Amino acid sequence: SDLLPFSPAETIGRLGIRPKSVWVSIQGIIRDSAPDLCTIYSNAGGSVGLASLDHSRGVVSGQYQGQGSGRTSFEWTVRAWVKHCAAAARDCTARLYSCPQSSRSMRGCIVKRGQIKVCLLAVGLGAGGTETHILDLASRIDRTRFSLTVCSLKTGGCIADELRARGVRVVSFGGRGKLDVLVMLRLWRFIKREQPEVIQAFLFWANVAARVVGRLVTNVRVIASYHDEVVSEGWLSRLVERLTMKWSVQNVCCSDAVRRSVQTQIGMGDNQFVTIPFGVESRGFAGAIAAKAEVGLHEGWPVIGTVCRLVEPKKGLRFLLEAVALLEQKSGGPVCQVLIVGEGPAEENLRALS
Repeated sequence: SDLLPFSPAETIGRLGIRPKSVWVSIQGIIRDSAPDLCTIYSNAGGSVGLASLDHSRGVVSGQYQGQGSGRTSFEWTVRAWVKHCAAAARDCTARLYSCPQSSRSMRGCIVKRGQIKVCLLAVGLGAGGTETHILDLASRIDRTRFSLTVCSLKTGGCIADELRARGVRVVSFGGRGKLDVLVMLRLWRFIKREQPEVIQAFLFWANVAARVVGRLVTNVRVIASYHDEVVSEGWLSRLVERLTMKWSVQNVCCSDAVRRSVQTQIGMGDNQFVTIPFGVESRGFAGAIAAKAEVGLHEGWPVIGTVCRLVEPKKGLRFLLEAVALLEQKSGGPVCQVLIVGEGPAEENLRALS
């Protein structure tokens, strides 16, 4: 669409390449994105031609051919290609966005002039805190400034479905496990084809994958994100982090505690980290008072609540329950209520402590 205001001769001049190579490039684009649209060919003698453009609509029939030096025939062919491919692109875009499941087959996204192309990379898009954070980021990003794609190493989940419902482009690489090397190949092909300016990754496996691929592809800035303290990670994970962290331009931590943990366990200087606390949409809790009775909470007492995966010692919920028990002993009675929402391997032990 950026070339539509110019004549075909000006278009070729702005592209800065020979007419034959123009057609070779066009042929590849059409073959990859809309093979049923038209057939474009070139031969060794430098002739270019357009055959049967959009047969089904009868827009152009027959065969038109001209030499690269033949101005009239060649310009008519380029003008016809620009006009009809622009219309076809609008039709293809409408079909792709009307079918959420087609996002994996999209060859690229429409980027307006001046937009920054951003990719958010997650391990998976099932239910979880990090995944919900990505949902909020992708839903609220300024679409006039950024062209956004959310990617996941594993197949999609409920968050992926919600993102598509909100009009966000989602691409899943279909990973089947931690040792699925094909995921890296798919990610590399995607980044090389899409050429985003920024990749922000979330959690260990996505951070490492983004750094490695960003190292192989030029002009891509990688930002790694940390949402947990480095507690249960083994020595091998910490070693991989140390070796690859220098390949990210910035590392974002959700709290100062997480930042201190990452710096202590992995290393790197202060200038490599920035703390950006999570934001919470308070309007979503407008009906919290009415919901207290449904979960067995009493009016008049303060409530300490958390929603998370029940994994210890990473979440530290045992310390919360022990601290509340000490408060009750010192005050001689209940001082607050604790509401824990989630599931995980530590659920039984936490129930016993409560």
